[in-house]
Amino acid sequence: MGVFATFLLMQPVIWITRIDAGVISCKREDFKAIGGYDETRLYGEDVMFLLAMRTLGRSRGQRLGRVKGVKALGSARKFDQFGDWHYFGFPIQALKSLVTGNWNDEKLAQRYWYNSGR
Repeated sequence: MGVFATFLLMQPVIWITRIDAGVISCKREDFKAIGGYDETRLYGEDVMFLLAMRTLGRSRGQRLGRVKGVKALGSARKFDQFGDWHYFGFPIQALKSLVTGNWNDEKLAQRYWYNSGR
């Protein structure tokens, strides 16, 4: 149930921001123009990459798009490991990171992404 609730609650965020996770591709010159992924970030680099791509596109009169008919297969691994409702704590962490500008919460990154037992 928590996985489904997470999906339902994330859909409006995806529709409003027009940014979602999955397979990302771009031209090499665009990748270089925005400086690629910020590897100094412990997390959120994918979101920041897409925001930068959207900004670059807007400056050129372009927009992010999706290739129709292509789907990315997601994994429920984190839900299996941390529980069906674990994702609801992330908005609090994201808000904290947004307010403080600290996208390098070592404890969170180690627990969830880097040392999560996979």
